[in-house]
Amino acid sequence: MWSTIAGNLLNWRAEINQLITRVCICELCLEPADHSGFLCTPCRNELPRNLSACSQCAEPLSTAGRCGRCQKTPPSFDYTLSPFLYEGPTAQWIRKAKDKRKIKAMKQLNWLIAEHAPPLPQSADALVAVPSTRQRMLIRGFNPAFELARSLSVSRDIALLQSGIKRTSALDQRALTARQRRSNQKQAFIGSDQRFDGQHLIIVDDVMTTGATADALATQLKQQGARIVGVCTLLRTPQR
Repeated sequence: MWSTIAGNLLNWRAEINQLITRVCICELCLEPADHSGFLCTPCRNELPRNLSACSQCAEPLSTAGRCGRCQKTPPSFDYTLSPFLYEGPTAQWIRKAKDKRKIKAMKQLNWLIAEHAPPLPQSADALVAVPSTRQRMLIRGFNPAFELARSLSVSRDIALLQSGIKRTSALDQRALTARQRRSNQKQAFIGSDQRFDGQHLIIVDDVMTTGATADALATQLKQQGARIVGVCTLLRTPQR
């Protein structure tokens, strides 16, 4: 009897594995997915990459170096790593995760940043997720920046700070102009008594558009003693 049960279990396991294989298809072209579980290798290779960008703000450039804006008015952060552009499927996944609260989309974004974020500087001490407002946390139930930072922390074996900075109730940045974004973020972050003297910190966020959020947070971190502040975002919005 036991041998029959064991045989049935093996058959069921084989059928379940076959079902999982059939379910794991690329959501862009419906071909079998690779180890990501939601993309095939050709589609993953076609994602909009940010290959040539400003070393400080990651704005796409035709040649490597610093953009004119960063040379004229340098932001408080020292560098930015941003592997993808806010275009096509990557932009759709961000909107699904943030606006429609799709946990599946957030898991896909976590996988992308863990697999495709550029190597982090060895001198980096910790990651700092851009805090979310209380209102946004109540609406979404999670902070996309923190989820990405946690995934990056595990994949790169680097500490993730859990406290030290809070966010005020600032307006939603996406509806604002570049000038309004900068003004909106000036008082967006509140520090604490925690010190980061001499530390190299990396801000993690989902998208960088004008850099106003990262600039304001980097300013606050340096006021608390940070020596170097970098930024790592999954996506960079090309300037219009």
